[in-house]
Amino acid sequence: MKDGSDDKTRSSDLVRSYAVRGAVDEEASAVDEAKMIMDLLFGRMGAARQAGGAPKQKTAATKEDPQAEPYATFRRMRALAKRADTGSYGRSFWDGYRTERDNRYTAKLFCKQGRFMAGFTDDYDKPVDFWGLYATYDGMSDAQLRTYFTWRTRLRAGTPEKIDHAYAMVYVNELVNNIRDATPARGIEELMDFWMGFRAFDPSLDFYMRVWVRDYFVMYRPPGEFAEYSRRFPVSSVLTEEVVERFLSGDYLNDLRLLELASSYKISTTPLCKRKDNALTKQCIYHVMGRLNRFFAQHGVDMLKLFFEPESENYYVPFNGCVYVAGPHEAGEVRLSRYETVLFNDKPLGAVGLGMHRHPSIAGYQKVVGYLLKTVEIKIREALHYRPLKPPVISKVKENFQKSEGYYYASIRSMEKWKQDAYALLKKKALTDEIEKAIYEFTHGGYVKVDERGYLCATRPVEIDLNRLDTIRREHEETARKLAVEEEGATVGAAMPKTDGAPRPVSLGTFDPVGGGVHGHVGGNPTVTGGPENAAFAGGDIPALLGALSVPERAYLAVLAGAGVSGALGEGRPLFGKGSAGRSAAAHFKGMPEELLAESINEKALDAIGDNVLYPKPDGPGYAIYEEYGDQLAALLDGM
Repeated sequence: MKDGSDDKTRSSDLVRSYAVRGAVDEEASAVDEAKMIMDLLFGRMGAARQAGGAPKQKTAATKEDPQAEPYATFRRMRALAKRADTGSYGRSFWDGYRTERDNRYTAKLFCKQGRFMAGFTDDYDKPVDFWGLYATYDGMSDAQLRTYFTWRTRLRAGTPEKIDHAYAMVYVNELVNNIRDATPARGIEELMDFWMGFRAFDPSLDFYMRVWVRDYFVMYRPPGEFAEYSRRFPVSSVLTEEVVERFLSGDYLNDLRLLELASSYKISTTPLCKRKDNALTKQCIYHVMGRLNRFFAQHGVDMLKLFFEPESENYYVPFNGCVYVAGPHEAGEVRLSRYETVLFNDKPLGAVGLGMHRHPSIAGYQKVVGYLLKTVEIKIREALHYRPLKPPVISKVKENFQKSEGYYYASIRSMEKWKQDAYALLKKKALTDEIEKAIYEFTHGGYVKVDERGYLCATRPVEIDLNRLDTIRREHEETARKLAVEEEGATVGAAMPKTDGAPRPVSLGTFDPVGGGVHGHVGGNPTVTGGPENAAFAGGDIPALLGALSVPERAYLAVLAGAGVSGALGEGRPLFGKGSAGRSAAAHFKGMPEELLAESINEKALDAIGDNVLYPKPDGPGYAIYEEYGDQLAALLDGM
């Protein structure tokens, strides 16, 4: 067995050899190291790897005759890139860090080489990978070029295949520069077709392609309207008219997707919104946002401004992220929608773009909205005894407002008045107090509660002891007899069912905790649909409903309708008095809870007219009559 002395001797000699060589060739070693780093940066190492990632000793190009095809064509293509002040590296990766003049040169070079290779085809069976920023032909090895052109050949033949993102970007660069001189109509279709097909392999292009298709429309002006193309997008454009109009109508207050478009904090992705009570959690968020909207308005701030700006303006730079050469253009206007316009100047593409892009903005105050949403979540967690969350910092809000002014050192006093007021409100404890009040309203309104495990849950149907109801019914009948009430078609106490002594649950109906609506009503506004089942909207049989109501039910409904309660019911004077005191008395007439009165009235209304007539008031305790029934009920109940 060897003692290893020979190996140690060889190792010592090798170390001394490297030390001597390092001392002698230190400068050469540094150059070699720099070259290796540059090779890694530009993806040239990709040519030395198999598709599966295993290293190869030599590239395919070194094994082939450089005078043979396609290598001879590649050499002619590369010859187009010769330039005295351009080194061996950097014609793709460093585009974003070089001067504007160099960037324009790179784009022009790409277009020149692209037209030279426009009809080139290949069939290569040893693909290699490729990556890099602002990918161009000049950044590829021969093996990578063969891989790309083989993939492009099959793609054009209708056989799309998965390939590295950088290769796909080279093809996009060809399309946006109209390398094959396609007509505008054909060019935008090619761009759309590629997007639709390649997104099955790499959906990350979605975010960019919806912008680049828009830019193609602006720069090449194909026939038709932009909406004809945007409607076909597999993912929606952020600036669709529908989204704009939903913000303007206030839908952002009850749609997390809209809220998060304008927020840096994605509340829907947090563990709180992924619990099994997530539906009610979202409803709670909407309820809080509605309350905050009123809170801001009371202090003179339109909260919509934090989420949405109807018109923003910035420099228009087409195909941002692509290697692109802008062709000739004239000053003018391209209207993309009712809300989005591009205004061209008559100057060449430079650092400030081709003109101005006017459009609505939903991202101007993302840090501010993020601060607001995170504060809401923190308070909801506290109410649910859920694990706490680190609070946001107000300095981010200040920075966001400063940035919106155009410079980071803007003082609060120099900003627009509404920003000053909004910043002051966000800093005050009154904001968190308002959020806590809204959460309390939601969890103590009688329809949602926090259970012992800390989950939001809908309140169970109220258990009513019907023995007690029977007693109440008899008391009502006695009261009616004393008042000598005789009404045609009225059945006193019809709502009070007979009982066998056993309690039975009485449903409170389907309730929307946010809007306070019941059975199809949201936010107190009815959803009107046609058909005989909705006869109430054609007038309905309101007299039949009143005939089915008991004395206290009619009296309670009369108070809510604002009708004068007199005659046999009130002996010439209002039965319960006026205002909130009267409503309170009505609510507890003969010990009957207000919820039970309202539920009984609604159940009879469902039988008589197919709809509810009462809904819980969203801004306080008690009930109100739906607007479409108010006048008719007041007229029929007046003077009863």
